[in-house]
Amino acid sequence: MTLPFADRPISGPEEDALERDRFVTRFMDAIIDTKSRRSTGVIVGITGPWGSGKSSVLQLLSKKILLSYPTAIVFRFDPWLVRGRDELLTFFFRDFTAQLESRSEDRRDLRKLAASIAKYADALSSIAKEANSTAGGGLSFASWLLKLFSDEDDTLEGLKTRLRFQLNNVRAPIVILIDELDRVEDDEVRAVAQLVRAILDLPRISYVLAYDNDRVVEALGFAPSLSRKERKDRGRAYLEKIVQHSIALPISNKSVLRRLFNTEIDNLIAAGVPLEKDDPENRYNSIIDILFDGIVETLRDIKRIVGQFRILESMTRDEVDTIDVLGFAALSAKRSDVVDVLKGDPDAFVDDPDYSHRRAARHYNKSKENHPVVAGLPNALQELFVLLFPRASASRTTGRAYGLPISKHRPLLTLLQLGLLPEDLPRSEIENFIRASRLEVRSTLEAKLADETLSIWMDRVSEIYPMMSGIDSTGFWLGATDFFRNRPVEPSGNFLFTRGLVDTFAALLRTKEKVRGSNGPETQNVIERLLRAGDVNIAADVLRMHIFVYGLFDKPNTGRSGGYISQDTVESWALRYAATWRRQLLKGTLLNRLSTLDALFIIVDLNLWDDEVRAAVWEKISANRKNFDRVILLMFGGNHLVESVFLDRLLGASRFRELARVRLGELGIDADQFSGTEALTDFGGDVFLAAALLRSLRGIGA
Repeated sequence: MTLPFADRPISGPEEDALERDRFVTRFMDAIIDTKSRRSTGVIVGITGPWGSGKSSVLQLLSKKILLSYPTAIVFRFDPWLVRGRDELLTFFFRDFTAQLESRSEDRRDLRKLAASIAKYADALSSIAKEANSTAGGGLSFASWLLKLFSDEDDTLEGLKTRLRFQLNNVRAPIVILIDELDRVEDDEVRAVAQLVRAILDLPRISYVLAYDNDRVVEALGFAPSLSRKERKDRGRAYLEKIVQHSIALPISNKSVLRRLFNTEIDNLIAAGVPLEKDDPENRYNSIIDILFDGIVETLRDIKRIVGQFRILESMTRDEVDTIDVLGFAALSAKRSDVVDVLKGDPDAFVDDPDYSHRRAARHYNKSKENHPVVAGLPNALQELFVLLFPRASASRTTGRAYGLPISKHRPLLTLLQLGLLPEDLPRSEIENFIRASRLEVRSTLEAKLADETLSIWMDRVSEIYPMMSGIDSTGFWLGATDFFRNRPVEPSGNFLFTRGLVDTFAALLRTKEKVRGSNGPETQNVIERLLRAGDVNIAADVLRMHIFVYGLFDKPNTGRSGGYISQDTVESWALRYAATWRRQLLKGTLLNRLSTLDALFIIVDLNLWDDEVRAAVWEKISANRKNFDRVILLMFGGNHLVESVFLDRLLGASRFRELARVRLGELGIDADQFSGTEALTDFGGDVFLAAALLRSLRGIGA
């Protein structure tokens, strides 16, 4: 069974995923006497929080009554659709009378009843107008009630007596269903209460009211002079006089809700949504466990989350991790204010923020606590947020290094803006850039980096490049290679930014392959050109991603279907270029070309990192401070933290620590007096380099 896509009540039993037919049948028997086949005249309240299914129960009840009693009058009234006490009563009587008349073609008893109710409503309206016209000191509420319930035949009470008589002659159940009582203003809640208990308190009419108990008690008990407790007591007493029986909807079983949720996801997968429930990292089940541990509590929650996921996924397919989109949909459905925080400052939550001198202080968070937005959430939503954005946790960990998680800048921006970037960069300007020469591309990238507009520029490139076909982008890719080659480590903020930019360029190929669908040879040719041109950044990033995709060289297979280069080609290139990069390390010509560590990681993956390489690299970084700074920033800059065991394998943790201490001393920092990077708040030097040095000490157990 598929739930309705929109967040609205079900239309009939065929959509009842919670199988409430038995409950509804018993409910019907309580308000309609099975022997006389007439209403029992009770007033019943169906209570539950928003989203608990009250409106759906009313819909099922209405269908069940009309199926069991074809001549029944079931009048459904939603006070939320009108505003104001007088308007509410006017619309109620108008619509109720209209329904009676529509069913009275062969029913004289209904015609008489409709006419009497219309006359009763007119008399009621006249008294209300008289009360309003003399509100300045004339007719008091007490006088109004006296006039309402006078014993004279032409008064309202006289008309009411006739209504009672006529109702006794109606041989069909009459049931009035009033929904959304908890969504109207306080005076309108009280107006409905007067309607049910005083104005139209008649035999042979059963009322079913659906509402959130706490909200209605608050509205009925409100009085400025009373305390909160006194208001609750007053409202509860008032409600007990109106509603004879109150039925709290059964709490939905978590296992049932979970089964329904998974069924909805399975239906979307069958329709083509590329979601892998059995992902190697078990992330889908982790999110589901969190959702049903305090986030999903009603069927409405499922419909809202699945509905948002369906829309968001279709608009960001192949650009954002699908499981992350599901988690984000849940976050958005339950706490849209948190999404507003993400929109206001996405770089505060991603692993690869847009590092610039203007934002250095903001991103240099030294706190050992969860981000404030996390601290203000309920426990389950905290877990979900930290799972999606690990950097917001107290441990300041990072998300996955591969794929398109929203813990990365570009995927998060894509999800938040749904392709509608706020910057109005002409498409033609971006297309000309992609077609430009090698030298022009490098010059443009350098200029954009200098004026701090490169992030905005590349966001637009990421939007347009995947959609272009039949173009010669050789100059674009070779210009990018030249841009990343021999990048200066000063200023370090720019260097860290360009390191994250490598991922952006690598993602262009992945996205284009998915968007165009048949560009495998084209994208493969791009990587081959880059490798031949001596690229050790973009190509290495793509190669290592494919190593994980295929599970090569004893790496865990991620189970992703994102590979666009054949496994044999990836294996061949990795073997060939890992050996090439190893030789370059030994010659001392590789380190200064690195903007990422992927080339070094591939050397390690293929077991080509040995004592000879370790000695050669150590010689280069210990003799040249720029080389050491580059390695420090790549390993520990920003939010990166190389594990102690891995660092020991690469260079030797102990001597690396000593060199880091020496370098800190050269910056004017005594490492023994700094327990962590939080002490750098007032540091006037290169804060990014100093932070990376301190993180390196902490990362290897100093």
